[in-house]
This record gives sequence, structure tokens and C-alpha cells, in this order.
Amino acid sequence: ELGFKYSKPFIKAYITGYLMEGKDLIDWIKENPDDKWESRNLTRIDRKGLEVGSTIFFKEFIPQLGNTTLQLAYTRQHQKKNSGDLISNFSLNYLRDKFTAQISHPIYKDISASWNFRWQKRMGNYLKYEDLKPTTQVPYADFSILDARINWKINDFLINLSVNNIFDKQYYDLGNVPQSGFWMMTGISYTLK
Repeated sequence: ELGFKYSKPFIKAYITGYLMEGKDLIDWIKENPDDKWESRNLTRIDRKGLEVGSTIFFKEFIPQLGNTTLQLAYTRQHQKKNSGDLISNFSLNYLRDKFTAQISHPIYKDISASWNFRWQKRMGNYLKYEDLKPTTQVPYADFSILDARINWKINDFLINLSVNNIFDKQYYDLGNVPQSGFWMMTGISYTLK
């Protein structure tokens, strides 16, 4: 792994590159859709990747925006495998691209909000089930998710409201399990001094 960081009052940024060579990695695999999953050592997986990111502090050049920050990050991976045409449950399906953006900003006095956007593309396929029976291999589709959170600080208390998957996107992140659609959660925390 090799990286570089840059820091000034208005911005922090980084870039990191990495290489990984894996031999005899264990994964749950099968040769045919109707077979049972079995644990097996794979021959070899080589991975290389690059990650870049930055945080911008707007108050340093636009004071009227207060503590508004913007965080951006992108990761790109490439993976080579030597395992034939096996159906993999984990190792052979890898996250190739991931982009995240978060903006946090004040709303009024002690109330603030943050917006989180995520886009990702996973390589590989998953075994689609219909009526509890395996059917065909389906490639992973890329997807985008938007979440939001509002925080209200009252003395030593923090009250929050989180709204996740705002647009109720149906997606599969790994395997044949659909991820949660729209959901909302609230919470309260107290800081001891």
C-alpha cells in the first residue's frame, strides 16, 4: 500500500494505491446452480486498487455557510481470479467501483443536517431464486442510494432523525438478498461530562 495526504485549513485530501496477492483463499462455491454450497480453497486472486478522497471546509472561504463540509471519496478495484467457471458466494464477486458524497450543514442554531449519496458497481453474478429454487446467474446492477439525517443538539442531548434509501431503491448488494427499501429511524443520546 502506498499513499499520499494533503492538508490545508480549507481542504484535506488523500490518495492510496494497493496491491494484494492471495493464494488458496477459501470461499463458498458450487459448480452448478442445483449443487449444494461447499467450502473450497481457490487457486489465486490478485487485486489492485486506488482510493481518492477529500473533505472541503466551506467556512474557510465562505464564512456565511458556517460549518458546512463536503466529503467526496471514490474507490476503484480490479481483480483477477484463477478458479474456472465456479459459482462463488463471496470472493469472486467484488466491489469494483464505489463513490460516496456527504454534505453536512447547519440549518438553524443547534439543528444540522447531513446528506449521504452512494453509488456502487459490483462485479460478478448472483444466483437468482424464484419460488425458493435456483434459476439463473444474474449480473449485479449498479445502484445509487440517498440517505439523510437531522441532528438537534439540546445541551448534553442529541436528538436525531435518519431517513435511509429515500427513493426506495430495490437493490442487491451481495448475494440473492434484497436490501432494505425506505426506512426511518429516530434516536436520542446523552453525553456524560
